Amino acid sequence: MYLGVWLRHSLETNSNQLKKGQKTQLYCLFNWLLFLCKKKGKRMQTNVNEETLMIVDKISGEIIGEMPVGSKVITPKQMEARRQYNARKNNYEMRKCNNSELGYFYFIYHEHQLGNISAETVGRLIYLLTYVDYNNNFMIRKNCHMKKSDLQEVLHVSRATANRFWNEIKDVYIEENDKGLMLICDDIIRGKINDKQKLFQKFYIKYIRNLYSATKSTNHRYLGYIYQIMPYINFEYNVLCKNPMEILKMLNF
Repeated sequence: MYLGVWLRHSLETNSNQLKKGQKTQLYCLFNWLLFLCKKKGKRMQTNVNEETLMIVDKISGEIIGEMPVGSKVITPKQMEARRQYNARKNNYEMRKCNNSELGYFYFIYHEHQLGNISAETVGRLIYLLTYVDYNNNFMIRKNCHMKKSDLQEVLHVSRATANRFWNEIKDVYIEENDKGLMLICDDIIRGKINDKQKLFQKFYIKYIRNLYSATKSTNHRYLGYIYQIMPYINFEYNVLCKNPMEILKMLNF
């Protein structure tokens, strides 16, 4: 303790004669001795044996804090990395929750064009695809394959309308075999996508059916119009444009 008093006296009396580096070193030594004295007194009072580290200001030499040995120090860069990780994790959990609420879905590759068939047929086809299982079979319910004769009832249209629909999509999207109707278009997928490089559109079965059920049969073409323009919606900005893959400065609306 006497050494600390002497250091303090030397700093006060010879402050003008000491160089900046010498003054800083003496301040560090004085604060270190003061810290040890306080720590010793504290341990004597509390009988705590936990070792701590001093946090010292490099410029002034002042002790600005202390921390237990073994504590983890997080740098600003690490804090930012952790924030970004948490943001990605939250986004993943949100998408997972949304998918759970929206239900099952199927995919149509972005490059596939639905403009080769009429708009009303597009609207009915998108709805009919909600009955495809993971083996590309159209199923009315479990263990019950859909037949061509079921189209009128499933689509809620007249027999003549069902026949026109079938004539447009047969051998292009759907074919009939001994079991029933089967999807034959490779651009429409129910299940896992193997080609990760291709872009796709996701159709949620529950909401496709709700939308179709809420639309009159005479207005099915309007649903078809919506599905036909979906490939022209920009993935990043959700705007309708001629070149949906381009960035904002290059978009042609």
